[in-house]
Amino acid sequence: MKEVSVQKIWNGLISIRDYHVEECVRKNGPMKIKFGSRFMVLTPEQLVSKKVRTSKWVITSKFTGKPYRLVDYKWDPVEEIE
Repeated sequence: MKEVSVQKIWNGLISIRDYHVEECVRKNGPMKIKFGSRFMVLTPEQLVSKKVRTSKWVITSKFTGKPYRLVDYKWDPVEEIE
């Protein structure tokens, strides 16, 4: 299971880098998305079907130089992490 942490929620949406989404879909594995003490889990099918939008612009990572787009999902946490 791929685990990704997000730093902010904007208008009820979270943004994930497209290469993380593509990796989970390609490997047919779920993604656990954490924000603070809450999390949600998306299956590979949900990563495709629950996508709200993908950014038009390509962003370049200032640390690795790797280009990516942001994929937005509705934040729907399951429960709190203890």
